[in-house]
Amino acid sequence: YEIRIDSHGESTNRHRVRIEASGYRSALGRLSVAAGEPALVENFRLERAEPLVGRVISPDGSPANQFDVAIGAATTNPQFDFKRLNTDFGQGFKINGQSTFQVAASFEPQRLRIFNHEGFAEVLVQPDQDHIGEVLLQPHTNVSGRFMQGDIPIGNEFVCFRQLAYRSLSEARFQDIFFTTTDTEGNFDFGRLPPIPGSVVSHFRLRNDRHFT
Repeated sequence: YEIRIDSHGESTNRHRVRIEASGYRSALGRLSVAAGEPALVENFRLERAEPLVGRVISPDGSPANQFDVAIGAATTNPQFDFKRLNTDFGQGFKINGQSTFQVAASFEPQRLRIFNHEGFAEVLVQPDQDHIGEVLLQPHTNVSGRFMQGDIPIGNEFVCFRQLAYRSLSEARFQDIFFTTTDTEGNFDFGRLPPIPGSVVSHFRLRNDRHFT
């Protein structure tokens, strides 16, 4: 195979190849290359490994038969958005008509997010695991409120929800994208959020020569 790098004008980023094949454990290249360097040649010998199987249970205890699965790892670091399943190097797929799903075995930990309109679950899968087992969805949560500066409502401002758990660059993780905008009276409502501990933050913008912090 041959891979061409679109560097978008960036010459300092280095790239490594990730290989995935059905019935094998995924692998990551040992060598790296940057735009403008000579072509990189690397051979892979993959290890046979059966996929990991999971079964999704709805919050009411019944089998779920329609849901989405997103996969995050240290080498992919995907962005996560309920409305966009597979974005920016992320891996994701949809299941319809059955409660089971499969994920390829990997050389590194994988963080799975399984969700549908009923609920959400997050599962960390280690490289030495041979199955996922049952995954119980928890009902979605929501955060709403009002932004004020003293007695002045702050309208048309972005509000972000950030999970409290900190994960380093070497851990399986997602970059979350949970945000909304306040109305003219400063009210905000996220509508749907995962049931995980988090905080609400906003970065006020400069307007009318006033800077709110």
